[in-house]
Amino acid sequence: MYRRLPRHLSTISHRLLSTSAAEPYLSLLQSTSPTTGPSLEIAFSRSKSNLDPTIVDSVLRSPSIDRSLRLRFFVWAAHHHPHYSHSPATYSRAVHSLGGVDRDLLFNLLRSYRAVHYPVSVKTFKVLLNLCKEANLFDLAPRLLETMRTDFNCRPDTASYNAAVRLCIQNRDLATAERLMEGMSLAGLRPNMVTFVSAIKGFCEAGRFDDAEGLARSMEANGCSPNVVVYSALLDGACKCGNLEKAMELLGEMERATEAGPNVVTYTCLIQCLCDADRVDDALRVLGRMRERGCSANRVTIVALTDRLCADGRISDACEVVERGFIDGGEGYSSLVVSLLRANNVSEAERIVVGMLERDLMPDGLSRNSLIVGLCSVGRSVDGLRWYCRFEEEMSLPVGADACQALLEGLCWERRLGEAAALIDAMGTRGVRLRGLSVDGVVEFLAREGGEDLVSKLMRIQGTSSGPSIGLVIL
Repeated sequence: MYRRLPRHLSTISHRLLSTSAAEPYLSLLQSTSPTTGPSLEIAFSRSKSNLDPTIVDSVLRSPSIDRSLRLRFFVWAAHHHPHYSHSPATYSRAVHSLGGVDRDLLFNLLRSYRAVHYPVSVKTFKVLLNLCKEANLFDLAPRLLETMRTDFNCRPDTASYNAAVRLCIQNRDLATAERLMEGMSLAGLRPNMVTFVSAIKGFCEAGRFDDAEGLARSMEANGCSPNVVVYSALLDGACKCGNLEKAMELLGEMERATEAGPNVVTYTCLIQCLCDADRVDDALRVLGRMRERGCSANRVTIVALTDRLCADGRISDACEVVERGFIDGGEGYSSLVVSLLRANNVSEAERIVVGMLERDLMPDGLSRNSLIVGLCSVGRSVDGLRWYCRFEEEMSLPVGADACQALLEGLCWERRLGEAAALIDAMGTRGVRLRGLSVDGVVEFLAREGGEDLVSKLMRIQGTSSGPSIGLVIL
């Protein structure tokens, strides 16, 4: 009968097979010096061997081969093999396998190409730019573009500029990103959607909303129409700058646009910002517009509203938001319970949970745990234990770490030995192992009240022989 290999043996077997498949390339590299001319790439191309990510990884991981040669192989493999191309994950693994990528490694490679008159193309530089991205060498992008033109007479294309612009923006070097975009125009290239989206997001994140909006307004002159990604980035930027009137104006533009209609992320972003600015009535109106356009809210949308309404004491309005059915009933009411507890309204949260169960709506894990913790926080640990038993024993709904921790501490604080014993028994029956909480006070209380057997039971659950302190967090 066929039996699956254990995972560690399967991994070893896979590596051996990939190393065997990489042998033709490894042999070529092992017999080559770093100063070898283009004959190395020619030999690679003439090889009849297959190429896939595992073979590339095997070559890059070979410590006996010079690092610069492994990089040459990687660059060749990116665009010279007809049935293979690097994935983003391959670039990440390459940086790791090469022991990092730095300025010297990349420019030494380019110098070696120039010394042997190896034909370098735009594709070569795209590989190097992608390596810069993975290695966080953001400042090298402009120099690589300049090297393309001056040393290799290679004209950067739009994709090359886009890669460099994105790297500059990731480095928060917006001035260089702007110069690169100007350089595109001088080179007769038009920024495309990728260029604009990268730059607009970068300006918004830097708080330069006016510049971001100016870029968006210039898109049509460059043959691009702002899409939902552009508008959403602008709207988010306006919110972060506190310009909610501009954000509302942008939402109106999106709603009127035929191909850039707002989505749930757009609406939720604005609703959250309005709630944070104590403009919850405006947020409710945006929610209404959202429904009118047939855009479904999600839990994040509803929580933003219920949190604000509950914090303001507008419980009936929060209930109405949930009752209008923007999201699934159980999910909506569970969110409301958590919002009420965040507002320290424990009794109302408990009432909602009771109503949910009467309607056969199950509270989710967060609302269950939060209810028990909330009850313990107001001195109602016994009621918290009742809910624990109801959830765990009657409904087979698990209760998590924070709730059990709060229960045990609360019952001991309220001097309820019998209830603490019942909780410890329940945890022992379920094989719950606890850790992470110092419970000197709990152990002292149990011992003082004659509960030495409970201390021993707690130690057995922990796998601890003795000691005044044990950890209490359910795994």
